[in-house]
Amino acid sequence: MNKLLCLLAAVMLAGCATNTPDRDNKAKVSYAEFVRTMRAEGFAKTDKNHDGFITWDEWQQLDTSPDARRHFDSLDTDNDGKISADEWKAGLEKTGVSMSLFKQLDTDQSGYLGPTELKQRPVSGLFQLNF
Repeated sequence: MNKLLCLLAAVMLAGCATNTPDRDNKAKVSYAEFVRTMRAEGFAKTDKNHDGFITWDEWQQLDTSPDARRHFDSLDTDNDGKISADEWKAGLEKTGVSMSLFKQLDTDQSGYLGPTELKQRPVSGLFQLNF
């Protein structure tokens, strides 16, 4: 019976690990893990009304930095006032927006986002870590 419970717990924990950006299970998120999660899930979570675009109002909930407008405009490559999923995926790393957001969130400048940093707004709505 004990072995069965241990097996079930291991399977459940493995399932949790696949739903988190912390792929190496070190209780912190590296820049590579951050980018991978932003590309895969960030768009859907930032597009609050689920219309397929991120508007300036939606963007401001994610990016609270002084450079928020510049970041938004650099991703909005067709200048239509909104960011499409294709613009999001193509532009996050190329424009430097992902690194800028990561640095903004990495308040202790460790090169990783730890549990405390991941609880802060605005990133708390994008990432769900199970430590």
